[in-house]
Amino acid sequence: MPASFHGLSLIVRMGVIPGLIVLLAACGAEDDTAAVKQPGPPTCPATFVNNAPTKASRYGDLVPEGSSTALLCVYSFPRTGDQYPLRQPIPLAADKMDGLADYLNTLDPADLESNACTLAGHDQYQVILGYPDDTKVTVRVDYNCGIVSAVGAVRQVGQMKTLLGFWPERAVKTYRTPAQTPSSPQIHSGTAATGN
Repeated sequence: MPASFHGLSLIVRMGVIPGLIVLLAACGAEDDTAAVKQPGPPTCPATFVNNAPTKASRYGDLVPEGSSTALLCVYSFPRTGDQYPLRQPIPLAADKMDGLADYLNTLDPADLESNACTLAGHDQYQVILGYPDDTKVTVRVDYNCGIVSAVGAVRQVGQMKTLLGFWPERAVKTYRTPAQTPSSPQIHSGTAATGN
């Protein structure tokens, strides 16, 4: 066999293949990145815009651990348009902080292809987590589709009452779930989160 072929074979084995492995490993690491915190104190945005769910672009934890505060931002169903005005922010009890982060980070990835979204009229929510270094993470709650999302990660919520149960004063005010409302038009096929 010619020496030039052996040399080329050695270059491939020693350079290209290890480089390819490193590249693939780097790509995998990017998929598993956690949410990036944003600067500023945890406050509720003034409105919630009802739009199409975000497609997942990363895996890893939905939210970083170590949050010190959390607000449930409650947005009233609008009489006109697609912007829900802020009704009230509800702070989370300090002893439930770790449980909320654990709950959010163990939710399954959402299957947006087969997920059901309804046009049922009810309030919408966002959860704003605050951290000791004066940063925050916003978790969007798409009640109509039964999903939550934060900085490119999208997760499926099995039962909205479980999420809202972290704020007992709000959990008792939830509406019938989209799946239990026969008259609610479906946007696409599948099964939305249940409220019970």
